[in-house]
Amino acid sequence: MKPRIKTGIESLDVALGGGLEPGLHVVAGPCSSGKSSLEGTIMTAISGRGVATARACLNMTMSNVLNRDVSRHSDVALSNLNTGKATKDELKKAYEASKEICNWPMFMMEKDWDQEVVCKWIRKRFFIEKIVAASVDNLSNCILMDDDLLGDHLALANNSAKQLHALGVDLGIPILGTEADSPVDPKLKVECASTIMIGTIRPSRGVRGWKVYLDVLRGGEVIPLELWFQADRFMFRDLNEEDEVNLK
Repeated sequence: MKPRIKTGIESLDVALGGGLEPGLHVVAGPCSSGKSSLEGTIMTAISGRGVATARACLNMTMSNVLNRDVSRHSDVALSNLNTGKATKDELKKAYEASKEICNWPMFMMEKDWDQEVVCKWIRKRFFIEKIVAASVDNLSNCILMDDDLLGDHLALANNSAKQLHALGVDLGIPILGTEADSPVDPKLKVECASTIMIGTIRPSRGVRGWKVYLDVLRGGEVIPLELWFQADRFMFRDLNEEDEVNLK
């Protein structure tokens, strides 16, 4: 059995039994609730350890994704970088962060929504670059171009989830997939074959914290969990003591 891949967030690794295991891990939540931020936090943490990852950016351009990565890694507000309001010190931090990120073994593709192309690309990165994890943002954009389900958002996401889960199990790597919940039912979850973990993320009313709801499948039993994180600069971090006081 392959070792689990650490997410870089200690409390999340503990909740998942040591990290991400092979197969698909669905990160679900309403729009602008932090799905891509959690995906980015985890994938950059893995790449930052010097091991290869692959990210299929189907919801944003690679430029947008990398800008978020720089903001996350430099701790400089993206709005400051985009509007020219960054100070000289912030620009220096962003520059150093961008140089470091360029040396990470992180491979990206963008805007190719053909499910077969995405799966072949991940498989190719596995055999050539020896990736240990992959991500797809988001699942319902990863479709079979001749799919009879076109127009049925949830059905498309389910079909994509099944294919990506089977691919992750076959290659022995975890694949993160993001998916937007229905605005009517924020707890709607994507159903896919033998799902390892389904998470629903949404902002809380806490001063500095975001609550993450996880349904972890262990031994055929679904275990519901609630975790609090600090989320800022497109980055999820474990809470420190000060944050915990603010949330009470």
